[in-house]
Amino acid sequence: MASSKPVPASNPAYDPTQTYDLKTYDVAYTQADGAPYLAPIYEPQGPGPFPLLVDVHGGGWVGFDRTANAPTDQSLAASGLVVAALDFRLAPAHPYPASVADINYGIRWLKAHARDFNADAARAGGLWSTSRRLTTRA
Repeated sequence: MASSKPVPASNPAYDPTQTYDLKTYDVAYTQADGAPYLAPIYEPQGPGPFPLLVDVHGGGWVGFDRTANAPTDQSLAASGLVVAALDFRLAPAHPYPASVADINYGIRWLKAHARDFNADAARAGGLWSTSRRLTTRA
């Protein structure tokens, strides 16, 4: 899918003191077992292109989903980053290396489609949540 969005010749420097309105939407970046795997895109509304940040949620490869870090993703995007949070297959139904393969594919897919989200694939990074706590105790 080719993008029709123009990309400025020079990329603006990231300024975390900026505040942008956001456009939020899901994209299906792959399918597994007949179900789409989604990535919510948090896209700042401005001239861009903006740096791309890929969020890989925590959960110890067995829990949580793409919405686990939504408040953090929204805050980061409002500062001028395009944030994409990947869903991926989880154990025990899908043991290693299924999740790693999905994440690898998702990052490559997002970089290949970065212009569609007003993002700069050359300025891409990752956010890896390490939370493994799935329940709370009273």
